[in-house]
Amino acid sequence: TRSFSHAFLPGMKPDTAKSVSSLVSEALPLQLLIVEDDDTDARMIERVMQRDDPQAAVQRAATLAQARLLLGEVPFEVALVSHELPDGDCFELLAFLREEALRLPVVVLTRYGHEDVAVAAMKAGASDCVRKELDHRHLHQLPSRLHEAVHRHEQARQLEERARQLEQTKLIETLRSTVATVKHEINNPLAIISGNAQLLLELARFMELDDELIKPIRDIEEASLRIAESLDKLGNLREIITREYVQGEGSLIDLNSG
Repeated sequence: TRSFSHAFLPGMKPDTAKSVSSLVSEALPLQLLIVEDDDTDARMIERVMQRDDPQAAVQRAATLAQARLLLGEVPFEVALVSHELPDGDCFELLAFLREEALRLPVVVLTRYGHEDVAVAAMKAGASDCVRKELDHRHLHQLPSRLHEAVHRHEQARQLEERARQLEQTKLIETLRSTVATVKHEINNPLAIISGNAQLLLELARFMELDDELIKPIRDIEEASLRIAESLDKLGNLREIITREYVQGEGSLIDLNSG
């Protein structure tokens, strides 16, 4: 199981921190990307993370270019990114993630006096910001802040997935209802057409009319039969779509409703 640092988030009650700890302890080892050009800082961060979770998979990039390459190869769960880097800054990495549609929580490391950077980074999509302290006190916060960022990201993903499933269910139900309505609206006049065609054929036979007069009536009857067959296919389509949706998405649509 994954260990968990009990350094609390600002304003976090101890009970809340413990609940997050119990949740994270059941998870798989953390997949972490550290983007930091300072070798000393990077080594200290790695030691803290490895002490918190010996099984954590931690990789480091010293530049944005290296980070981009790693992000294209490894399914990281979270990234810890220094604000300033030799070939850019955290904002460029956040922009890269957006452009590549990579859903990854990012915790930004800022220096003392860079509160404006933290605000801007959060607006740009960062999950959290941690200020570097000269006495390295911030290192003790990193495990809990990174785990919490992963937790919030997963919660948001689950909410989005649930919303997508609900929207798909709504669309399927709308389709089912529309198909049923269309079939009903066509069936009524079709029954009248078919019934009248049969009546006319009986009258034509009784009156021994010429075949040239009977043929158009038969054409009407045959056309009504083809329309009826098409309506049956339309009705089957409703159930086919629903079954495919249930098998593929696990929806709880009642196949017998509607």
